Amino acid sequence: MKQIINIALLDDDCLFVEGLASLIGTNPNFKVIFKSSNPVDFIEYLKNSKELPDVALIDLNMKPMTGLEVLNIINQNEIDLRIIVLSSLFNSVMYGYMIKYSISAFLPKYTDKNELFEAIEQVYHHKVFMNEENQLLINEYYSSKSKNQNPWSNIFLTEREHEVLICICKELSTREIAENLFITVKTVESHRSKIMEKIGCKNVIGMVVFAILNGLFVLTTKNEMQNQGKP
Repeated sequence: MKQIINIALLDDDCLFVEGLASLIGTNPNFKVIFKSSNPVDFIEYLKNSKELPDVALIDLNMKPMTGLEVLNIINQNEIDLRIIVLSSLFNSVMYGYMIKYSISAFLPKYTDKNELFEAIEQVYHHKVFMNEENQLLINEYYSSKSKNQNPWSNIFLTEREHEVLICICKELSTREIAENLFITVKTVESHRSKIMEKIGCKNVIGMVVFAILNGLFVLTTKNEMQNQGKP
């Protein structure tokens, strides 16, 4: 039996929240444990909850507090939460902020049910979800002034740190990385800590996003995986 994924929803559009909750409820592996149309109430819930949701779906365009303000508060309070931003503000400028806050997935509100469910599953398993539209945003991000929002543009990694980072992006365990690079587990952990310190992130998601946005790693999308091996 699959583990039930507990989900929290935040969007100041009450009808959208109710509709999204109903949609998510059609999946037997998902459970909406909290939903709110008020960002302030959502923050209070996170601060006071004894058990945080596994995944939170948050909008950006809200009042009286924007989604970016909510993300900033979550970051400042070091609330351990896997976040999917589901918003109509789907553009390369906003993608820059998604980088800053190490968001696990950034999706437009017109995302279909299957893709949304896949994103929730992947984010729950501590992965970064990326589709073809995200790839287009990355290309636009690099070719526009919005790339100046990249908080990691001047960070230098050593060759060994780069190798460890790529292994992390490929979801290798610490022991597997040690075996592949012929180093000790303790050395891998040391490199991991140094990478996180340089980047200023607190988790694997931050490292993966850093690698993607700096052209160090290409995350294979679902369609690309399906096309591999075709003549």
